[in-house]
Amino acid sequence: MNDKALLLVLLSLLFNTCLPAQTADSLSGFAINTLPYFADSLNLSSPNQRKAINAFLQLKKPQLPEGQNLNDNWAFANGSPSEGAIASSLSKPQPDTTVDLPHRILLPNHPLWYQKTIVDSPAGVLFIDADDGAQLFANAQPVASSQGYFYFLPQNSPDSLQLTIRVLNNAMKGGLRRALLLSQDQYRHYTDEKDTYERLKTLLRQLLDKDSISSQELEVYLAAVQYPGRRLRKVEESSSPLMAGPYLQRTAEGQWVVMMETRPGQAAPVLRWGSSHGAVDRPLEGAYHDNYWAFALPPEANACDTAYYQPVINGEAGPIAAIARRESVPFTFTAWGDSQGGWRVFREHNRQMAQSHPHFTIGLGDLVDDGVNTWQWRAMLHCLQPLASQSPVYFIPGNHDYDGYYDSLYSANYHRYSAWPNYYSWVYGNAIFLALDPNQNFPLGIDSTQEHWLETVIQSEPWRNARWRFVLLHQPPYAQGWPGYHGDGFIRQLADSLAEPAGIDFVLSGHCHDFERLTKNYGRQQTHFIVLGGAGGSLEPPESSDAPVMDKVVKDYHYGQFRVGHEKVSFQAIGLDGQLLDDITFEKRQP
Repeated sequence: MNDKALLLVLLSLLFNTCLPAQTADSLSGFAINTLPYFADSLNLSSPNQRKAINAFLQLKKPQLPEGQNLNDNWAFANGSPSEGAIASSLSKPQPDTTVDLPHRILLPNHPLWYQKTIVDSPAGVLFIDADDGAQLFANAQPVASSQGYFYFLPQNSPDSLQLTIRVLNNAMKGGLRRALLLSQDQYRHYTDEKDTYERLKTLLRQLLDKDSISSQELEVYLAAVQYPGRRLRKVEESSSPLMAGPYLQRTAEGQWVVMMETRPGQAAPVLRWGSSHGAVDRPLEGAYHDNYWAFALPPEANACDTAYYQPVINGEAGPIAAIARRESVPFTFTAWGDSQGGWRVFREHNRQMAQSHPHFTIGLGDLVDDGVNTWQWRAMLHCLQPLASQSPVYFIPGNHDYDGYYDSLYSANYHRYSAWPNYYSWVYGNAIFLALDPNQNFPLGIDSTQEHWLETVIQSEPWRNARWRFVLLHQPPYAQGWPGYHGDGFIRQLADSLAEPAGIDFVLSGHCHDFERLTKNYGRQQTHFIVLGGAGGSLEPPESSDAPVMDKVVKDYHYGQFRVGHEKVSFQAIGLDGQLLDDITFEKRQP
């Protein structure tokens, strides 16, 4: 019996031996993957916890309505990469074939054009499922998306409506999977149902975060599940006001920033800080935008061996958190990529990382699976909480963080939850870190503005004076994670051209859901390419591409831990159970 099967048996035994008779039958058939990520075996010790979980599991998960499938007879044509990210319907090439959906082809870095005419079309909402993303034109006029994937068709359309869908395919196979026409009532019912489901799940998570659930709290939650239309908002008003955080970020000037998101309508929170656990009494006011708060700790906090902070919301003081350590050399940091909805795995990584108290941590993109989904960002931040409450986190956007934002390729949620722009640099100790974002462009690349910024950074005095230089981005220049993929060609060309003149020591990336490492020599410069894509997303297949031949490839969940000294950088790839997947020391070559 394998470990997963054994876990399911033990879970089933736990349900049937610990639960009351009326709930044992309903829970015994659920596998661990059916439960929300926060409702694992650690949360099943009390009857009230189990009853709350069971009530949520009885809810029907929202599904798209049947609607009218528009999957047949689409006129199709390949576009040109020169069209760029945004194009008008006039850019459409002449169709040269007819296809049915789902349709995907191997044509990286190309727009793909689909066209279909609907006769006697009602005013409705079109759902588009495309890889990687879509732009819609109705009778040659652009139609903005709603919630990333829904498009309200013109109300006063003529007898026929010509639909033109432009799919932006970034990597490997891509195309149009599905087009579904819904009535506006179907759309509203589905989105309302989905919102209610996510709100009830959030309330359950907040209950299970408590040490215990009282009978009164359980009764209130069960009533909200049974009658959400009447009870849900009232229950939310009495629940935790925090939707995300608090978590730490750090500015380019080295200032700590505590960030948090509250429910709408909450009184302004206050943050207290101090230099000892017993004297957290200096209040700070936060900058506010759309229920999101940022509290910048004063410069003197950096002088403390350890600084402490405590949120106060609605007069209720939260837990006191200690900021890991002040800046020093040597220092440690962790890096991970592609958490991407694998919240159970990602939460376990964060528990492990928090135990080592790194000076900071870096998320290398694909932080979530669906960038436009705000609930996923909140789940990611909840998993990150044990670590990010004490160590600043630096976010870097990946392609999935742009999902649902293909109208403009601007990830509003990334900019909401990150104190940083989508490309930036910072200095820490004797090292400089430069984060790039080729995903804001189509095809994948760096536009003139980002290119000018890049040149400015690598010519700057902080870059020249740094002992170690790190470049961070989502897609790797070198990788063999799955058959047919060799890393991204544009990024490979960029890394190869800059490695020696810019003195790049490390290129850290994700994208491939595995661990990979390669060292290359560029004259006297030695550059180490490390892929850290095992933070939670589904792992790559056992088969790998035949090239390039990496120095090491491990198809397992992991994160990376670095210790940066004066002459050496020690690195470990650490698996879920703390097992070392790789352990190596990189020495600085003398010029």
